[in-house]
Amino acid sequence: MSDRRVGLLRHGITRRSGCFCGSSDPELSAAGWAQMEEAISGYRWDLMVSSPFARCREFATAASRSRHVPLVLDARLSEMAFGDWEGLEPSWIWERDSGALSRFWEDPSRHPPPRAEPFAQFLDRVQSAWRSVVSRSEQRILVVSHGGPIRLIRACVEGRRPERLLEIDVPCGSLHWIECCVGPTGRVNVTTDRGDSP
Repeated sequence: MSDRRVGLLRHGITRRSGCFCGSSDPELSAAGWAQMEEAISGYRWDLMVSSPFARCREFATAASRSRHVPLVLDARLSEMAFGDWEGLEPSWIWERDSGALSRFWEDPSRHPPPRAEPFAQFLDRVQSAWRSVVSRSEQRILVVSHGGPIRLIRACVEGRRPERLLEIDVPCGSLHWIECCVGPTGRVNVTTDRGDSP
């Protein structure tokens, strides 16, 4: 038996926080960078895995270099692409089509934004990325990603239905701990969701 302790870090506040930003890639603000640094300060890591978007990648690159830890970029950890809602504020959408926004918040799998990435595709790639993370040999892994993928990973780990992911609170700059146990056959069992502290 061996353990994997995985920290899921959402990027901090960006220059466009408050908008639907999936395929678009706003830069981190200074405050967002500070949020992320504070979240991981004091912890040791064996590996960092990051979304390739700048709001994740730039911080992960700096953090891996300063801590002399390998970094892997994985596009499967990118945020869901929001189609016609990309770059828009929810309040703007609400004023024009409150029903569409309400249905999305209730069940994004059945009511995605127009021309958004299909939910099934989003689910498949994030789950594939998660399996890759927990199959690694490193024991302390930091995953730097976005609100959607982190919510989806937590939903699956916690036994929730994936389409209920928006019920999970994942603030910008927050760190979420998951502990896994890998058996001798390679089977991975999630043993504990450690909340906000190791």
